[in-house]
Amino acid sequence: MLSKYIYVYNVNFSAVPTEVGFHKHTVYECIYYIKGSGCNELPDHTIIPYMSGTFLVIKPETPHKEVHYTPTAAICFGYEALDEEARFRDEYW
Repeated sequence: MLSKYIYVYNVNFSAVPTEVGFHKHTVYECIYYIKGSGCNELPDHTIIPYMSGTFLVIKPETPHKEVHYTPTAAICFGYEALDEEARFRDEYW
């Protein structure tokens, strides 16, 4: 599997509820929720809940928004898939 690291950052949302409006990335976004609870939503209204310990992968160019119900800490990193093995088939994982 070949991939290229693009970014990594920590996020902390202490004021709740907090909403990060619809957005998308040109790369795969991997999110590990260290603590908190909330959900991600896709434009078709698919809801993807998260809680502490959830790991989520969102494919490139997939619009999504995030709502934090409780104070949330997460680590986000992005990568570019350089071969077929580094790609996911679904919009989210």
